Amino acid sequence: MNLLETPTQTLNNIVLPTNKTEHYRHFNIKSVLDQNLTQADVQEIEPKVSNSIEITNGTLTQISENVVVTLEESSGGNENHFDSLYKLSHHLSKKIVSIKVTSSLEEPLKILHKITEDSALVVYRIKIEVAENVSASVFEEFDFSNASNSLLIYGYDLKADAYANLEFVRDQKNFVNNVIGSHQVDIEKNGNVELKTFDFSIMKNIHMYNIDLAEYANLDSSHLVYSKENATLGNVLYVNHIGKHSVSKQTAKYILGDSAHAIFDGKIRVENSAAYSSAKQNSKSLILGNKAGVRMYAKPQLEIFIDELEASHGSSSGQLDNKQLFYLKSRGINETEAKKMLILAFANELIYKVKDEALQEKIQESFNEVHTKG
Repeated sequence: MNLLETPTQTLNNIVLPTNKTEHYRHFNIKSVLDQNLTQADVQEIEPKVSNSIEITNGTLTQISENVVVTLEESSGGNENHFDSLYKLSHHLSKKIVSIKVTSSLEEPLKILHKITEDSALVVYRIKIEVAENVSASVFEEFDFSNASNSLLIYGYDLKADAYANLEFVRDQKNFVNNVIGSHQVDIEKNGNVELKTFDFSIMKNIHMYNIDLAEYANLDSSHLVYSKENATLGNVLYVNHIGKHSVSKQTAKYILGDSAHAIFDGKIRVENSAAYSSAKQNSKSLILGNKAGVRMYAKPQLEIFIDELEASHGSSSGQLDNKQLFYLKSRGINETEAKKMLILAFANELIYKVKDEALQEKIQESFNEVHTKG
C-alpha cells in the first residue's frame, strides 16, 4: 500500500499532507508516505491479561488488569484537529483501543508498541480517559527490534476529566522504523496533565498534539529530543486556551549532532473566553559540532484574543559553553568526557521531572544508549 497512490475514496477523501503543509514543512512527509508498504492485518483476538498493555502490529495482544480495556468503534475523533493524519488514522482503524481509568493507580500503566513485520504500514488509535478525581501515570515505550523499514501512524485521544491528574511519559528509541503520532488532549475543568516525552531516535519521527484547556485546566508539557546521524525528529503542539484561568507551560530541549534535523513548532491560542489564563513556552537547542547539515527549526507562536492574561515565549540555540568546558578540563577531565557531562546536565533537567524513579532510570538508559553511540 502506497498512501500517496491510494484512491481518495479509500482514504475517505482525506487530503494527505504534503511538504508544503505548514506543520510538516521541515519534515519531508512525502518521503515517509511515498513507500510501498504492506498494511498490517489488525485482528481481534483474546488478549492475555497481565499488568501492562501490548499492541503488536496494531493488534491488542495484552491488557492490564488494573484498568478497563475494550475495543470500540472509532467516532472519528475531534473534527477540528489540525492534522489530516489524525483523521486518517481514525478512518483506517477498524477498532480503537479504549482504556478507562476509573480509580487511581499506584503504579504507572505501561503501554508497549511492538512491530515485528518488515516494510509494514501499521495504523491504530488509542483512547484513554481518566475519570473525575482520579490520578494516573502512563508510560509508553516501543519495541521495533524485530522489524525494519516500517511506518507506524498512530495516536492517542487523551481526556482528563474534572479534577483528574494524568502524567503521560513517552520513551521513544527508534533506530529502524518511522513513526508519526497525531494526538488529541482534552483537559476538563480543574484537570491536570503532565506530558513528558523523550525521543532518542535516528529515523524520522514526529508527534502532533492538539490540546484543549477548559476552565482552570493545567498543562505542563516537556520534550527532550536527542537527534543524531540523519534523523529528523519533531514535536508540533497547538495549545488552545478555551476556559478562564487555564494554565499551560511548555519546555522543549533539543540536542542535535551529525547531520540531524529537528522541529519544535509550538502555537498557543488564547480565546476571548479564556480570561486570566497563563501561557508560557520556551525551547532550547544544543548544537553539537560544526557540521553544516544540522538543522533546528523552532517556531514559537502566540495568538491572543484577550488582554487579561500572562503569556511569554522564547527560543534559543547554541553550542556547549567553552568556559564550562575549560573548567572541567582544568579539573583533569578530558574533553570528550567533559562534553558528555555537559550534554547530560542539559538533558537531566527534563529527565528528573519524571516522578517514578524506575521510569527515570529507563529513560536515562535510553538516553545513554544514543549519547554514547558513535
